[in-house]
Parts: sequence; structure tokens; C-alpha cells
Amino acid sequence: MKLAKIQFTVYIEICLFFLLTTLIAWIYDFPLNFSNTPLHPFWVIVLLVATQYGTKEGLIAAFISSALFLIGPLPVHNVLQDQFEYFFTIMKLPILWFIFATILGEIAMRRIRQNRDLQKQVQESEQKEKTIAESYEGLKKIKEHLEMRVVSNIQTTCMMIESIQQLQNPEEVIQGAQHLIQALISPQKFSIFLFKDSLLSCAATQGWEEKEVFSKTITPESLLYQEVFLQNNSISLLTHPNTLAQEGLLAVPILDKNSSKTLGILKVEEIPFLHITTLNLMLLRTIGSWLGTALSKKSGG
Repeated sequence: MKLAKIQFTVYIEICLFFLLTTLIAWIYDFPLNFSNTPLHPFWVIVLLVATQYGTKEGLIAAFISSALFLIGPLPVHNVLQDQFEYFFTIMKLPILWFIFATILGEIAMRRIRQNRDLQKQVQESEQKEKTIAESYEGLKKIKEHLEMRVVSNIQTTCMMIESIQQLQNPEEVIQGAQHLIQALISPQKFSIFLFKDSLLSCAATQGWEEKEVFSKTITPESLLYQEVFLQNNSISLLTHPNTLAQEGLLAVPILDKNSSKTLGILKVEEIPFLHITTLNLMLLRTIGSWLGTALSKKSGG
């Protein structure tokens, strides 16, 4: 659209120039092609258009100037001139116009290309600045959202811990731990296993379906029992895929910090993949330690 506007402007300028020269020739009784003037006025439009708009437009101005010049009246053929000399006399100006239109036009085109490259670079820089600004605003909103979420979680956790501390029996403590896990980590499925009769039995679940593929007991022979219950390691599917196998995504020990006694395992079976993070694993371990300590106190152990 911008290029079409420029071309239209060039044609308007050329037409106005030749109308002006025609008016001057008519007023001062000059030939329409100004063949008898020492400095030809058509030089003005050729040089101006070529330097301003480039080679193509300069050649158009040179062509129109040459056509109007050759329409006549032409200089009289001198008997002392041969055909070649006479032809050169007539064509000298049109040839010079085409030569200068080409040379100056190419110089102008190089300048125009440089300007376009600079404009493109400026636009790209502005776009990058805009993208960076938008990214910054997006990150700022995410940061504010996370801060609000952390504050909310902390407030919720404090309130829940205060209420859980007032619970009187292990079943209520386990229910309180379930609420705590849901508030801080928000898994779709998780379970609590406690040690009983030489193995780990499922004491509570959340999100499990009636026909679930996960085991309801963890035997001493399993890698999960040895790694988490015996060695008190916190593991995830990313670090211990063979240990968890098909049994879950996160697992931590339920550990009484006072006696260093392991009472069971907290296990997350379903959670968004991007939430399998070190932070959530640490939160789960903290809940497991709190649960282990609380269960020991309530049971009198």
C-alpha cells in the first residue's frame, strides 16, 4: 500500500513538471522540447526523480523526457554532418538522461534499502521490547499469584495444624493429614500406609476408585519398602522409576522425629506431571514427619 502511494506520487510529480514546462514554453514562445536552450530543463525532473525515488522511477522520467524531446522540433541536419554525427547530436541528451538516471537511481536505491533495513531493525527492536515488557508483566502477575497462593497456603496450613493438634485419636490425625496434603500439594490420588504385622497396610486413601491397580499392602520384599520405609528416603518417579514401578509418583516415610522411628509411608499415586517437583516432595516429607510425630504422641509411643 505504501509502495503504491509512492509510485502514484512520482507520476503526479512528473506530470505536473511537464505541464509546468509546457506552460513556460507557451508563455515565452520556446519550442516544447526546449531544443534551443543551453541548459535543458528536463534535467531537473530526471535528476530529481532518480535521486529521490530510485532507478525505475528515474528511467521512467528519462523515457518521458526523451520522448518529448524527440517529438520535435529537432535541430536541422547540417550538410557537413554525416548521419552518425547528426544521430549523436539528437540522441546525446536522451542518452545522458538514461545514464544519469541509472547511476543516481542505483545510489538512491542503496540508500532506500539501507533505510528499509534500519526501519526493519527498529521494528524488530520495538517488537522485542514489547515482547519483553509483556513477558515481564506476565511473570509479575504469576509472581503475585504465587505469593498470594503461598500466603493463602501458609494461613490454611497454620489453621489446619492448630485444629489438628486438638484431635484426640489416630484416625482423626490421619484425616487431618489428608486435608493438609490436599491443601498443600493437591494430588488427585494419594494414600497413607502404616506398619502393622510385619508389613505396610493401607490406612487411608483419597481419590482411589473401587477397582484400583495400586497395592493395598507393601511387603518387606518390595523395593519401595526397603528404599522408603527402611532407609527413610524420599523418592519420586523421576529419581527412582524402578522403585515406584506402577505404584505411584511420590513416596516419603512417615517418621517420628523424636524417636527416629518409621511408622509408615505417604504415597502420591496421581498428580500433574509438572507438579512432580522437589518442593512438593519436601512438603510431603514434612507432612510425613509431622504425621509420624503426631501419631506417636496420640498412641502414647
